[in-house]
Amino acid sequence: MLPPTRAIAAQLVLAVAYLHGRGIVHGDLHLGNVRLKLPREYRLWSDEELLARCGEPELEPVQTFDDKPIPTGVPPVATLPLWFPMQSITELPLSDAHIALADFSEAYRPSQESRYECRTQIHSRPPEDRFEPTKPKSFPRDI
Repeated sequence: MLPPTRAIAAQLVLAVAYLHGRGIVHGDLHLGNVRLKLPREYRLWSDEELLARCGEPELEPVQTFDDKPIPTGVPPVATLPLWFPMQSITELPLSDAHIALADFSEAYRPSQESRYECRTQIHSRPPEDRFEPTKPKSFPRDI
């Protein structure tokens, strides 16, 4: 039986291959942008059961980087990600080991534009960003 971690890694490879096959670079690929879809049992929880098992969600005030007022339509608080009560990813049944890529705000098509700047967190940046800073970023940055 394939361990869930290997299944998740394989799905990540397939997701990136899918994007690259369509000429798209994700541009900000790191663990924070790989979402584990909720296992079926969690999706069946009522709101009350979710709160009882995981606690109240944590809220964080939304602030601008330049301390200007928050634009109209932007909520004053953000809900932080919720951690589910699972001892280990290895407890996840293989049938529930599904991922989704998130945050395509840095995605682009190298055939249509050149990018030289990388906005990914420094510890998650591809080696090309450091060793080839004058070359345009392309598909290898997602690998």
